[in-house]
Amino acid sequence: MLETTKGLLGRTASLGIRTIEYAITKHLNRDSGCRTNAPHYLRSYISNYDYALVMFDREGCGNDKSREEIQSEVETDLAANGWRERSKAIVIDPELENWVWAGSNQVPKALGLGSTYQELRAWLGTEDLWPPSSRKPSDPNKAMRAALKKGRKRASSRLFVQLATSTKLQHCKDPEFNEFRDTLRLWFPAVLVQSISA
Repeated sequence: MLETTKGLLGRTASLGIRTIEYAITKHLNRDSGCRTNAPHYLRSYISNYDYALVMFDREGCGNDKSREEIQSEVETDLAANGWRERSKAIVIDPELENWVWAGSNQVPKALGLGSTYQELRAWLGTEDLWPPSSRKPSDPNKAMRAALKKGRKRASSRLFVQLATSTKLQHCKDPEFNEFRDTLRLWFPAVLVQSISA
């Protein structure tokens, strides 16, 4: 998550935002820590930063509620603890690997399996990892691990950075990604440069 976010934040033009300064930190208790402890964890940053964005996977966060319900609870806690109107929670359902399956031909190249997204999807279908009627694999993490194994690659931070920096962002239709991008656009709108001729 940390490396993916770094990779994405470096793509200001693709996100439609201006260049920003930021700090990324990870909670020692991972997804469940973000869900239950974000306001306390971020308290020491409250006077040093304009905004706080909390991101974690729904899978593994320790709560079976919907993505929207979990996000609302975390945002309510953040607002009650000093981050009102300057914080956002993004809960990725089921997990970050879901963003990998965005329809880009960069995905099979990064995973080392096939040259087109359609080839990769077809192979995952033969392995019963991607139902034909589904927009995404039923278990995004399992599908990614299987593709990496077949492509003789391993999951790493570097792989997530490669995907975050090379995949066309307009391919990603996930509601969580759209919320991430739209929040950044609201907080950090791109600066329009106009040339004026006399």
